[in-house]
Amino acid sequence: GQAFPYGGQIGASSLYFDGDSYVDSEFGADGTADWTFEFLIHPQQLLTLGDDEYQTIFQFESGISQPYVRLYGDGSVAFGTGVVDSEHVSRTEPGVIEGGYAQRLSVVFGRNQYPDRRVYVDGQRVATFEGQYSTSLGEATQGTPYRIGADMDGTHGFVGGIDDVRLWTAARKSDDWIFEYYNEDLIEAGATLDGIGGYLRF
Repeated sequence: GQAFPYGGQIGASSLYFDGDSYVDSEFGADGTADWTFEFLIHPQQLLTLGDDEYQTIFQFESGISQPYVRLYGDGSVAFGTGVVDSEHVSRTEPGVIEGGYAQRLSVVFGRNQYPDRRVYVDGQRVATFEGQYSTSLGEATQGTPYRIGADMDGTHGFVGGIDDVRLWTAARKSDDWIFEYYNEDLIEAGATLDGIGGYLRF
């Protein structure tokens, strides 16, 4: 299948994930607990999932935990580590992501000393979580392995297109920044890449 059959990718190419494929890499720089993870996604199989079934967009090793960003069949996004509906995970309301369309998903979070967690779609904030939350997240250091398109064990594979993955491991991006650059090629736009631990332009 085509990754972005109706256009919308950044640049001339992108990757199609068939539910059994994924991309493995490592963070290229030491990070902190300030994280902004951004993905241009085109989900193509949401309607086949139950509301509480999910596909994993991104996961990485972090000490004893494996933080993730997941997309559920009801269009909600969950991020954190461990079991959903626990104190370790935040999940949006349904319908923030639509199947069959290219959308920029941006998620801002980190360890529990940073209580504000935010989700954006196409540069617009769609969810805010406030207050202390409990998690054992470590830092995203240089050489830490991560996976795009599935869990670290290879399950819950994503179906659809993913492009222009930006993994900021030492930067909590602002509303203004996320809106300004959600549909831009960061290199062509001349944006600073300080704090980025992984940048997959495919």
